[in-house]
Amino acid sequence: MTFDTVSEGTLFINWSETPVPDALAYFAPTKAVPAFKFKKDGGRAELIRGFRGPTRHRFYDGFCQFFKQCRDLDGSCALLSPAIKMYVRSKEGDISQFPLGTLISLEKIHAVAAVGPEKDCFDGVGKLSQDYFLGTGTKEGGSLTLI
Repeated sequence: MTFDTVSEGTLFINWSETPVPDALAYFAPTKAVPAFKFKKDGGRAELIRGFRGPTRHRFYDGFCQFFKQCRDLDGSCALLSPAIKMYVRSKEGDISQFPLGTLISLEKIHAVAAVGPEKDCFDGVGKLSQDYFLGTGTKEGGSLTLI
């Protein structure tokens, strides 16, 4: 996934079999990806746009949507940018911060939250209900149920 300043900020999924320069996050699917995704528009597909002003939370929503796409393709994901903190919630309610630069399977992850690097809303939290996790994530940045 990459960022471009067009349309007041846009996140793109870049379908590629080789590393993409300046990527913010990466995922490796285990399900087959249709070949047209790699060909259409050079493999670049808009994920979400418009991050200025009151819609700035859309940036965080875009990261959550990226993790959802990864989960839908039974993939493993790596967060590559310190510009954002990602938290994950397991089915059992365990909360953990997604590590930077490590490819992790999303198989057991049921929800994600994305917040700014200065936010500490989930730091030190062991367990949370799904509703509280999603509500706090949405208030502080963005959140999404993956399954």
